[in-house]
Amino acid sequence: MLELIDELLPGLFPKVFPYSEQFSWLRSKTYPLPNQASLLAKKSKLENEYKTALTEIEIEIERNQSKYKFLHDLITETGISLVKSVEKFFVWLNFENVINMDESNPDIKEEDLQILLKNGLLVVEVKGIGGTSKDSELTA
Repeated sequence: MLELIDELLPGLFPKVFPYSEQFSWLRSKTYPLPNQASLLAKKSKLENEYKTALTEIEIEIERNQSKYKFLHDLITETGISLVKSVEKFFVWLNFENVINMDESNPDIKEEDLQILLKNGLLVVEVKGIGGTSKDSELTA
């Protein structure tokens, strides 16, 4: 039975016995088939190109995640980080003259952002999921 499984059947049904070592010498570089070396070289080149392209797209994905992280931060951050994310969001929406009041005038606690518009002023108070402002945060 062992002789049947080890020697006879792998030769008759190699796909059924893919791990049989009986004919492994046929895959050796010592006995190459015509065009085998050039095909293996093409395969190796293609694998290297694939790895390079994959690395490049992974770098692009990381850059994109970093560039647009503020969009996720809009729903996950609080405090100063949330204000910065909202500021970046307004700039991303092509609002001009976005002023972070917490940075430009930290003594005034009335609003977080100001956006100068052609026909007025947009005042933005940013609040996260932590609740509303306390009176001490609203007065100078």
